Amino acid sequence: QLGTPVEGIFVGKHVRRYMNKRLSKDHRASELWQQLVQVVPGHDAHHHLRLAMPSAHDDAVAAAELQTEPVRSAGTR
Repeated sequence: QLGTPVEGIFVGKHVRRYMNKRLSKDHRASELWQQLVQVVPGHDAHHHLRLAMPSAHDDAVAAAELQTEPVRSAGTR
C-alpha cells in the first residue's frame, strides 16, 4: 500500500493520446492505464485525481500520526 487509493485520473483526449505515444505496450496494457486514466472532455489543460475515501481505521491511524509529528513554524526548515 503506497497511501490513499486512487479511484481515477481524469485527463483530456489529447493528453491521453500524447501519453499513449510515449508509454510502452506493457504500460498501456496495465490495469492502472486501462481503468484509472479516464478521458473526460474539457481536461486538456488540467487533470483531476480522484482519491478513494479512506476507511475509518486508516483515517484514525493518519490522524494519530499527524498528532505525533513535530510542528514547525513557517520560517524553519
